[in-house]
Order: sequence, then structure tokens, then C-alpha cells
Amino acid sequence: MAKIKIIESPREVWWATTYQGRLEINGKEVEYRFHENSNECELFVLEEGLGWTDSPVDLNTYDILYDLLVELAIDDLDGVGDEFEFDLTE
Repeated sequence: MAKIKIIESPREVWWATTYQGRLEINGKEVEYRFHENSNECELFVLEEGLGWTDSPVDLNTYDILYDLLVELAIDDLDGVGDEFEFDLTE
């Protein structure tokens, strides 16, 4: 039998999550993967001919999507069929 003594309580020091979803932005359907961890956020969109990319042809839609995913909680996007307006931050 091992004798255990806790010297310091465990704490989260790093985490990572990747979400995948589809949205319609200004009439254009966009499939995305949004990866966030304790250091950064990365956005990839599925682009025909390119696969998953962070350099899509339509940068305006990409910028709107990135701001949306950074500003809102991902749980705010789980209402399939919901519609709302979002302003791109300057």
C-alpha cells in the first residue's frame, strides 16, 4: 500500500477544444472548425479544392465568422434554424 500526501491541489494548466459546425453568413453556407486552447484560437473553413484552410478565398466571411466565434459562447450557436444579426468588430 502506498502512503499519499497531497502537497498542492491539481489545477488546469492547459486545455484544447475543437468545434465543427455549419452556418449561413449573408446567404453563404460555411462549414468551419474552430480550435481554441489556453493560448490561442484558430479557425479553419472547408473550401472546395483547398480542404480545411485558414486562408479562404472569401476573407470577409472568414473575418465575420472568426469574430462571431471569438465573441459568442459556442453554446449560443446550438439552436438549429435560429437567425440573428451580428456586427463585425472594427
